[in-house]
Amino acid sequence: MPDEPSVAHEGYRRLFESHPSAMAIWDPTTGQILAANEAAMRQYGYGRDELVGLTVDRIVHADDLPRLRSAIPDLSDGLAPAALFRHVRKSGEVIEVEMSGHPMDWEGRPARLVMAIDVTARRRLEQELRSARAMEAVGRLAGGIAHDFNNLLMTINGFSEILLERLAAGSEDHDAAVEIRTAGLRAAALTGQLLDFSRRMPLTRRDSTSTSSSRACPTPYAASPART
Repeated sequence: MPDEPSVAHEGYRRLFESHPSAMAIWDPTTGQILAANEAAMRQYGYGRDELVGLTVDRIVHADDLPRLRSAIPDLSDGLAPAALFRHVRKSGEVIEVEMSGHPMDWEGRPARLVMAIDVTARRRLEQELRSARAMEAVGRLAGGIAHDFNNLLMTINGFSEILLERLAAGSEDHDAAVEIRTAGLRAAALTGQLLDFSRRMPLTRRDSTSTSSSRACPTPYAASPART
């Protein structure tokens, strides 16, 4: 009948091998991987004979390796909290993993059991969410600016129309008022684009002297032959 330590050892071995997350045992002194489970082989694309014996500098991204090495002297005797690292698969693909681990004895020498959970997809979604929130904030800011600017344009464009009605066509003052109105219409078109962006609506081509300008001022802008 097997003794209790042998039964316990076999149980731990089966748990290690069948665990759905990538797990490995490595020597912090040499950096050599001493054992790895099936999930680790799938995650990194190596066969067992390839992965066991490999050093961690072949797995950990070159830019993250100094951080790992500097952390080794400070590794605690208990469970180390999860830390984010970039790892490199056999194919060269870079993945992001959350690593945690604790010390253990492996065949009479100090080692560490580590778990590396692939969080690449989750991190990508988090980044997309942050980008979406940033765009939403920009959209709100653009909308607020557009509405404030729209109020100013109503005054500018409205009074430019009054000036055009009162000034003699062909005079320098009338020409200056035309320039004011033209600039106001262009500004109205830009305001319309800002409003479209803030509403996340696709921009459509429009006549800047009609749709956009009417949004900025209720006064009709269509120029009569006498003004032009």
